[in-house]
Amino acid sequence: MIRRASVARRAEALRHSLRRMRRRQPGFILIVISALVALALLVAVGWYALDGGSEEPARDLVGLTEVAAVREVQTRRLQVRIVRRASREPVGTVIDQNRDPGTGSRSTIVLVVSTG
Repeated sequence: MIRRASVARRAEALRHSLRRMRRRQPGFILIVISALVALALLVAVGWYALDGGSEEPARDLVGLTEVAAVREVQTRRLQVRIVRRASREPVGTVIDQNRDPGTGSRSTIVLVVSTG
C-alpha cells in the first residue's frame, strides 16, 4: 500500500513537471524565433552596408579618358560597361554616360566612348 502511494506521488510529480515544461516551450520557441529574425536583420544590414549601401552620387565622367573613367567607376565598386560611338571628340574620350551627374548609383554605369 505504501509503495503504491509513493509511486502515485512520483507519477503525479512527473505529470506536473511535464505540464510545466509544456507551458515553457512556447516561450522558448518565441525566443528562438526572435533570435533568428534578429540574426536575419543583422545579415541584411551588413550586406547592405558592405555591398550596396553607399548611395554616392554619380560623378560627371564626360570628358575623361576611358581609362580614368573606368578607374573612377571601379573605385566606387560599381560595374562599368563601355559602348563605343563615332564622335568628333578624340579617340578614347567619354562622350556620354547613362546616369546624370549627382544622381544615386548602385549598379552598372554605361560609358559611351568616342572612336574618333
